Amino acid sequence: VEAVIDKDLTTQHMAKVLGIDTIMLLTAVPKIAVNFGKPDQKFLDKVTLSELKSLNAEGHFPPGSMGPKIEAAIRFMEGGGKRVVIARLTEAVAALRGDTGTHIVPEGVSA
Repeated sequence: VEAVIDKDLTTQHMAKVLGIDTIMLLTAVPKIAVNFGKPDQKFLDKVTLSELKSLNAEGHFPPGSMGPKIEAAIRFMEGGGKRVVIARLTEAVAALRGDTGTHIVPEGVSA
């Protein structure tokens, strides 16, 4: 049987099973961005779940790029998670402190 196990979706699933309320998804870029690679690219510091879902529906996060991380973040938050941090691997500690990375939070929560 051939299968692909996505690390981001596995992370969010295991966090839900274990009752963890915050996950960190590490990547090669400092934050998620809208219009990635275009002149009007904008990195996001904080985004609510509803904002993220809207941006995703607009096609800002392609499947072969940031898409899997965004899908995992959405699933995690919809399943009761309190925060997702997406950040560069080398900036993980700073991102956990809130100094960098994109922080995905429920409505009305400050990063």
